[in-house]
Amino acid sequence: MTNTISTTPAGGGPAGGPAGGGPATVSGLRLAYALFGGTFAWLTHLIALSALNGWVCATGRLWPMHAVTVVTLAGALHALWVSAAIARGSARPADVRAARFLGFAATAINVFGVVMIAAEWLPVVFVPACAVG
Repeated sequence: MTNTISTTPAGGGPAGGPAGGGPATVSGLRLAYALFGGTFAWLTHLIALSALNGWVCATGRLWPMHAVTVVTLAGALHALWVSAAIARGSARPADVRAARFLGFAATAINVFGVVMIAAEWLPVVFVPACAVG
């Protein structure tokens, strides 16, 4: 048995749900990714930039920090896209309202994660790597 939340009313939507394929569901894994993907990307970005700082200061090469930012920003944006898709569910039964609420909450969390990744990247661009107090 899989852990899913239905996104269509009991009995399915027209023609058995989206594209005639039965009721649409939101898997627990997809919902967890939507809720925690942006935060995980932000945490990964923060730890990676901190870990790379000494090496960047020693070598003067900033590209690893930019690469980490691009990869984590892409992950956070994907989690944002998934959470927005969950929030756009169209049916109204109680379990669907719960999934949509979690989708809206995940969207807000992921917007925050994207903003924080961008904010942490700005010093990489505008502040010298080894700036001393």
